[in-house]
Amino acid sequence: MKMTKLTCLILFSLALTLPVRIAAAGDGKTIIEKNNCGTCHKMEGPAAKTFAEALSRKAPDLFYAGSKFQEEFLVEFSQKPYQIRPAGTLYLNHVKTVDGVDRIQDPPLCASRLSKEDAVLASKYLMTLKDPDMKIGVYKPGASFFKIGAKMIFTKSVACIGCHQVKKRGKIVGGTSGSSLYNAGSRLNGDWLSSYIRNPHYWDPMSPMPKWDLGEHAWMQLTNYIMEMKE
Repeated sequence: MKMTKLTCLILFSLALTLPVRIAAAGDGKTIIEKNNCGTCHKMEGPAAKTFAEALSRKAPDLFYAGSKFQEEFLVEFSQKPYQIRPAGTLYLNHVKTVDGVDRIQDPPLCASRLSKEDAVLASKYLMTLKDPDMKIGVYKPGASFFKIGAKMIFTKSVACIGCHQVKKRGKIVGGTSGSSLYNAGSRLNGDWLSSYIRNPHYWDPMSPMPKWDLGEHAWMQLTNYIMEMKE
């Protein structure tokens, strides 16, 4: 096969950048290990399969972080962590009875604070941790959808708002047992979100989130609706 000058130039460019990309991912893994991220986060599968394992979980699993998150979010969050799950990774671990009333106490916040340079490298490594079986291209950014219908699904049909926080007229409302969703569109990968809400137990067998029986159209409506939630 005769190679054109353009083909040779492209291959030469790839040859130059590939070692850099591999080095970046390797450096990122070293940074994560140095900061003991694996102490709280599970960096290798499988996910917890028993209630005891779920109770011992200190932070979300990261062995499929590249499928779940947007890289920009990982870079920002690893520099300045904030509370995404108001009741912690598993709310049962943070419920205390005060004056005869069960109340959720503030869970601990991630103690790691990476420099911008380290955050970029660590995030590049995390983005390599993907589930090879997740369908790609399911979510279509910017696709039109019936927003009123999607809102009804979110608030009534499956009542996501009962466990997840959203913003309404500038105020945060909703439940606290699940992760907040008011910035989900800036945090999550739309394809992963679509997969998770359809079958949460594929990703986390012990997830308290139920598996709902909705049609394909409803799932895409819900995915689009949540992915429009951005800060």
